[in-house]
Amino acid sequence: MMPKKFTVKHLNMLLSDLSAKYNVQVDRYGLGVIADNTQLTQTYLYERIYQKCKKADEDVLLNLKPGYIDSLAENLGFNNFDHFVSSKSPDIHESLLAMEGKYYSYLRMNNKQQGYILQSPVEISHHIIEKKMIFLLKGPKRQYTGELSFAEGAMTALIRGDGGKMFFHIYKLGKTTAPDVIQGTFAGTSMGNDPIAGRCVLVKQSGDNELINEKFSITDLNNSSEENYKALARYFKDFEDNNVSINHPTSYSIEDLH
Repeated sequence: MMPKKFTVKHLNMLLSDLSAKYNVQVDRYGLGVIADNTQLTQTYLYERIYQKCKKADEDVLLNLKPGYIDSLAENLGFNNFDHFVSSKSPDIHESLLAMEGKYYSYLRMNNKQQGYILQSPVEISHHIIEKKMIFLLKGPKRQYTGELSFAEGAMTALIRGDGGKMFFHIYKLGKTTAPDVIQGTFAGTSMGNDPIAGRCVLVKQSGDNELINEKFSITDLNNSSEENYKALARYFKDFEDNNVSINHPTSYSIEDLH
């Protein structure tokens, strides 16, 4: 198990919450009580965590085994230490914190004649030190990343690619918590640098399987035995419902609108 860096500030919070749970002080005796209720020893808690935190500033990083620290957070009812820290981050809306995980992004290609749906891996992660939620979309050739925001029930992100290309995404969350499927829209520019927009969908993924880029024909998805694929085929079936583009400008006058 490789060591991982943990901030003294968050480790102190962890010890404080554990001591409150067992109604003890954060001292040698109290850490002994905590040790009796966890997988760690009193010596490890006192010498490797408490003593080192006591001698360091809050922003100092300590190298500790992540499995040990995660087990302490699990004792408090969290999935791991990162989720514990997330609960202590008031600068990030709880709806965004709940979105952390891996997804597939789906959208219909901006081509009326060819009915294809693009599948792209998306990762939403919590950058603890910077107090940011980051949206990362992995395309076949480049990645797009940006900071997530939340306002009026919507999750938004302006994501930028390696070459400077940008897309704006907005998803409807409302008051739901950690949804499995999120509908949204995107806006950006085509390969020909024309403004385009359309509908997009995020579908939550579980497990450790590597997510991959794929291009599916709507016909093939509609004939699939999997109901999720059939639902995607129905949703993206009609070009007019899913894609928006402008007229090709020639004179940049009112005539272009005809």
